[in-house]
Amino acid sequence: MLKANVIMKEILLFIFGVLFILGVAGFIDYLRDQPINWGDRLFKCILTVVFIRLFMFIGRVIDKKYD
Repeated sequence: MLKANVIMKEILLFIFGVLFILGVAGFIDYLRDQPINWGDRLFKCILTVVFIRLFMFIGRVIDKKYD
């Protein structure tokens, strides 16, 4: 049951991360009065969240290795 909770937490963090970055980027584009290319923006938001999660995971692995 613990693994299911961890997986659900990761999925929710991923979804909320994408939505948060998408909202901030959309708001900035709105303030700059530029048209929003939603397909490109969504791809960049997903890529950003994936890299953030990847770098956080690498940091945890390095900390465990050198402790």
